[in-house]
Amino acid sequence: MERRFGLRGQVDLPAVQHMDGFSHECRIVDISARGLVVQRTKALAERPSRLTYRLELPIDGGERRIQPVARPVSTEGLLEAMRYVGVDEIE
Repeated sequence: MERRFGLRGQVDLPAVQHMDGFSHECRIVDISARGLVVQRTKALAERPSRLTYRLELPIDGGERRIQPVARPVSTEGLLEAMRYVGVDEIE
């Protein structure tokens, strides 16, 4: 996962990854304007990869949330690098 362009930040943020009608708690460990790296649970990592994922990230101390849609670009163990396809804000 060394194909990095632009500024990136090492973070430890809670997130929710939605898949097959279920919400899976995960962590964002790296983030940039173009994408992010998600540390998934073992159970989630064992599932087949999808074309896109809907994520949910809290902002402003959890008062608001954004929902990026992202596509996977690489996977290494529990880590999955994703590039944003679109982003929606939820009030």
